[in-house]
Amino acid sequence: ATTAENTQEIAHSNNAGTIKPHISCEGWVASAYGVSLLQAPASFSAFTLTPGIRSYLEESGFHTPSSIQEKAIGQLVKGTHHNYCKEFKLNKDIIAPTGTGKTLAYLLPIFNSLKLEEQEQGKTLTQPNRPRCLIIVSSKELVEQVTDVAKQLSHHCKIKVVGLAGELTLKKEKELLDKDNSYTQGTDILVSTLDRIDKHRPHLFLSNLSHLVIDELDTLIDSSFGEKLQKYIEAVK
Repeated sequence: ATTAENTQEIAHSNNAGTIKPHISCEGWVASAYGVSLLQAPASFSAFTLTPGIRSYLEESGFHTPSSIQEKAIGQLVKGTHHNYCKEFKLNKDIIAPTGTGKTLAYLLPIFNSLKLEEQEQGKTLTQPNRPRCLIIVSSKELVEQVTDVAKQLSHHCKIKVVGLAGELTLKKEKELLDKDNSYTQGTDILVSTLDRIDKHRPHLFLSNLSHLVIDELDTLIDSSFGEKLQKYIEAVK
């Protein structure tokens, strides 16, 4: 069992093809390789990260990864995890207390993967209403927290982030999914609660979804959202 003081992270990827799906779940973890066996790097420079991410880390004053970041980022960036989240039967745990940098532990590899995918294809892959990454959280407060960190990263990586906290009307939120004030079309990373995502499902398409994060999965499972979560897990390509 997990508590707010004793939460867990999950991160997986698929070695097949150039797109490596990642599933991150705070509360339940799957790993075919056992990330706890990783040797901790001395600094973020030990990871293979894009220039935009390195710029963000430098500007933010982040030089040494936390324990959870040491254990997760290296394998996620290398793509040495396999997808394994069927019916939430997950087999390895990475346990870390709240406030130890778990959000960046999954955001940095996701931004890295999305940016590398664009570089490989030689074009921007942002599309209206077709996120490439979906981050499901348990509350609107967590939507705001995760979105704030993701948007700081987006300024350096040019990845479009949209957070749906339920403070705007559905019409205004739909406009955010279509374009932002800089007239950049669409969204790459969508952060939302399950309820808010379901309200947008008629015009939200998951065909481009390659990354899924379920933050505080234990809380969502306790709230009987397991069946709803499963359909999003199955949508990850």
